[in-house]
Order: sequence, then structure tokens, then C-alpha cells
Amino acid sequence: MPVLKNGFTKRTKRRPTSYAHAVTGVTGVIIMMAMFHMNYLQLAIDGGGNFTVSEAAISEAAITITDGAIDKEAIKASRKAINKSDSCNKKDADAVINRVTSEMFTRVPTQTDQIDEHSPRLDIRKCKNVILDFGANVGDTLNHVVDSGLPTCAGELHLDLHKRTVGPDKWNRVTKFLQGMMKNTNHSPEDYCYYGVEGNPHFTERLQGLEDYIHSINPKPVEHAAFFTESVGTGEVGMTKLFLDTVNTKQNFWGSSIMKGHQDVTKSITAGEAPYHDVMGYTITKIMDMTLKGLDENATEEDKTGGHLLLKVDIEGGEYALTQEVVASKALCNYVAMGNTANVIIETHSQRVTGPNPLIHKFKKWREELIGCGVKWQTLQAHWN
Repeated sequence: MPVLKNGFTKRTKRRPTSYAHAVTGVTGVIIMMAMFHMNYLQLAIDGGGNFTVSEAAISEAAITITDGAIDKEAIKASRKAINKSDSCNKKDADAVINRVTSEMFTRVPTQTDQIDEHSPRLDIRKCKNVILDFGANVGDTLNHVVDSGLPTCAGELHLDLHKRTVGPDKWNRVTKFLQGMMKNTNHSPEDYCYYGVEGNPHFTERLQGLEDYIHSINPKPVEHAAFFTESVGTGEVGMTKLFLDTVNTKQNFWGSSIMKGHQDVTKSITAGEAPYHDVMGYTITKIMDMTLKGLDENATEEDKTGGHLLLKVDIEGGEYALTQEVVASKALCNYVAMGNTANVIIETHSQRVTGPNPLIHKFKKWREELIGCGVKWQTLQAHWN
């Protein structure tokens, strides 16, 4: 795959998933802009184009893996049996890993297995419990969600969604946080649908590869997973610009932002111009409406209550407009008032990082309003990984 001067790879096969949704669910202006990219839409809808999930060599004899099943009770029973087993300890970690890949999951494809492309792209399913990940980057949060459901009796285990391996791992505070949160809500990863939102085009193919892999595991470790690629969190639904960080390679270009004055964007300026990419902007309210079963117009009384939403936000200054919108719409407060639980984990960025932002001074009031209506609020520490 050719590499551009800014270090980004040129995309020739897969296309962003946001345009396909724009045609079916946003405004007339966005529909017109989406139709301008009709060649993208055809690929997104029909699953056209050839894509190698892994750059590792794939054997000519490799099998093709299709979409895995959803069997929550089987996963729960296997996890419980492994954790209660007398032989489950750190000394026998290899045996535990074998049980994970043969009992808890009957199919965990490796690098040599060819995986079907999950279709359609941006496959939205409304779910009782949802994890919304604004600023998905390379998909680390999805990996932590999966890891939080692995047996704990033999120490930390890690199902690496990129390398397609299962093995022992170091203690990870994000995985532990998710385990504690799910325990408090009496849930496990297989009870959740995960939706990641990431604007950087550099990660489109990588995230779609993760999506394919998750759906190839049998039973699936989460109820469902999909990425809104080349899409960002904003204060209003519509096309916008994502200004790109092209300098922080080791940190996966973590400074990309809708804020043109962001310190890492200014470092990336060449020939007087900040690099940017046209992306789809989504509000929290919009994606809640798209993904939460309890908000569906046909929801039953049982659907409307007892759900859980985990909202993680790390979008380099865009969090202020995003929060302003959801406070104004009262979407989170109304969701809690229905009898559901909402956890918000958000990282805020100072004007020293993002450049001038008049919304920063209003943020404390918005946070207090959300906490006051029952939203559980936590500040996201830097380096959520």
C-alpha cells in the first residue's frame, strides 16, 4: 500500500462508512454531499473491493471465517466454569488459555485464517446496553471490553484483536475499571453492543479489520460491534473538518481534532496549511437514538428501562460542543429518568492544548447539570490504554 508524504497510507479499497448512513438518516444537505461520493457508497453498501485483514502472509489453504453467533449464556457458563475450576491458576495459565479458545469460544481465528468482510458496513443494531466510544483511535477500548470478560483465575489474559492471539498480560487499569463497572450493573461484555467513533482516515481499514475479526469469533465476545469510521463527535449533525495530527506517529496521531488551533495540528502545518479530512459529525443524542433499544419508537416497556449506557469521550477539544448539545437536548437526563444507568467518562483539554475555545468556561455548569439528573460522571485520565 503506497505511503503519502505525511506518513498516511493511501486508501484504495475500503471507504468510510459514514456516507452510507448519511444517505438514509441525516439532512438534505448531507445527502447531497454523500451522493457526491456515490462511488464510496457502492463499495460500502455492497462490500466491494478486496482487503487483506492482516498484512501477515495468509496461507493458500486458509479457511474463510464467517460471522459468529451470539450465545450469551454459553459464554457466561464457560467463564464461570473456568473461574471455579481447581486447575485455574497462574501456574497453569496455558491450560486456561486453551480452555478459553476451545470452550468459552469455539472459534478464535488466527493470523493465518482468512476472514469474511462483515457486511453491511456501519451495521447498526439497537441494543439494551451500549458502549459509545467517541475517539476510538485504533480500537483499544473495544479490546479492553473484550478482555474484561476473560477468566481472571489465572491472572490477566489478553485477546489481542490486532495480532489475533490470546495470552497472559500485565495488569491494566482500564480493563479492571470495565470489569468493576460491569459487575456493578450485573453485566458482562457479551451483554453490550460497542460503537466506536473515529475520524482519522489513517485508521479506517484497521478498524474495519477489527470489526471483521470480532464478528468472526464464535460465540462473539460482545453482542455487536461497529465503527463509525471517518466520523467525529460534534455539537450538530453534519459534515465537518477533522484537522490532522501527522507528527505523533508513536501515539497514533492522538492530537487530531476539530479544533484547528490544537497544538498537534499546528505542529503538522505544512506550506502554511493545516492538513484536514472531511468527516461526518455526530452528536451524542443522534447516536443514542440510533443505537439504544429503549429509545426506539417501537420499544416495549421492558425495553425502555434497566439499560446501561457507557459513554467514553476523548476527542481533543471537541468534548465541549458535544457536551453542550447533549445537555440542551436532555437526552442523557431523559434516559436516566426512564430508569436506565448512564456512565460518562470524559477527558477535557485546556485551551493551552486546543487553542481558544469559549465553551470551556461553561463546561462546569453542564457537568453539574448532568450529575444532578443522575448521570454518573468520571474524568478520564490521560493515556486511556
